[in-house]
Amino acid sequence: MVSVPEVTGRKVTRRAFTTGLAAVCAGSAAGALPLLPRRALAQEVRYLRIGTGDVGGVYFRIGGILANVFSDPGYNTDCSENGLCGVPGLIAISQATEGSVQNMELLEEGALEAALGQADVAYWAYHGEELYAGSPHQSIRGLANLYSEAVHIAVRRDSDIRSLADLRAKRVIVGTGGSGTLIGAGMILNGVGLTFDDIEPIHENLVRGVGMLKNGEADALFVITGAPAPGLQPLAQDPGFRLLPIEDEPASTVMAEAPFFTRIRITEESYPGVAETPTLAVGAQLFVRSDLDEETVFELTRALWHPSNRQVLNNGHAIGQRILLTTALNGMAVPLHPGAQRYYDSADLPGREAPDHPEEDAAAEENGEEGAEGEEATGE
Repeated sequence: MVSVPEVTGRKVTRRAFTTGLAAVCAGSAAGALPLLPRRALAQEVRYLRIGTGDVGGVYFRIGGILANVFSDPGYNTDCSENGLCGVPGLIAISQATEGSVQNMELLEEGALEAALGQADVAYWAYHGEELYAGSPHQSIRGLANLYSEAVHIAVRRDSDIRSLADLRAKRVIVGTGGSGTLIGAGMILNGVGLTFDDIEPIHENLVRGVGMLKNGEADALFVITGAPAPGLQPLAQDPGFRLLPIEDEPASTVMAEAPFFTRIRITEESYPGVAETPTLAVGAQLFVRSDLDEETVFELTRALWHPSNRQVLNNGHAIGQRILLTTALNGMAVPLHPGAQRYYDSADLPGREAPDHPEEDAAAEENGEEGAEGEEATGE
């Protein structure tokens, strides 16, 4: 990771600017930023550190795209000049991290100004629950919901397991210790009156878990990831798999307890031979520190949704096409930053209001499905 100054204005020399720009280019999966005119070097430049995930994961790649969208160290006020419309005087840097859990810690400590993370992890961090019990992280604020990561509960195609209730006394892969999948699995089991004591829990990651399910060493597998998840593809060919539905009363029970969950459907096109399946999802969301100034966050939000940047989102990664203004407030896990709130108020989103208290906000139902692997698939 590159160590850079906090987001405060300062004069930069040619050498300092060149170093900063190189860091952005190295961290961006979307490509290098354009070279700056000579006059920009005398301007005041600020830095924004975006915590992502492992360098091989989706969060890091999406973070690089966002860094490209947000950066405008050359004070290019005419957004039509190069197809980008960033924040004037800002260099955003995508930094590799261990993922959602660490990102919440780094935000709270002030080691990052922005970060990607799963909605459930952010919710627990903000409220001081689960992984963060007794230590609420009150510096975390929301900027946008980006895309959804679906709850997959996979069983072999020849399995006699047909519902969540059938998991009783079965060998179930529930994720590794401290993962979002592990805690999410517990909540979903609770929706049908089960606990980990009622099953034989297996704490493995996706790669190992798929192998165990395929070889008959496990009966079911939980994973929270985008759909289709490449990690599940080995199951599709041999022996084939099904997905257990989460709908009706179990879904409502879980959503009443955990407002960061939303309803989605995994389409039949996602996996060969797997029927469309209703399930729940958590958002992959973008967060900022509460003390980041309002105008900067307003400009970040404006840049994210500016039409000039649409092609950068669409072309940088397959999942970028799923990052939409219409779902920007779905399942928001923590209060919005005032700067983001001001932007959404001006955008006048139809039928959408950001909750002042997310624990009291009914989870919004999402239309559409997601199309790329999530961070849980890469251990992030």
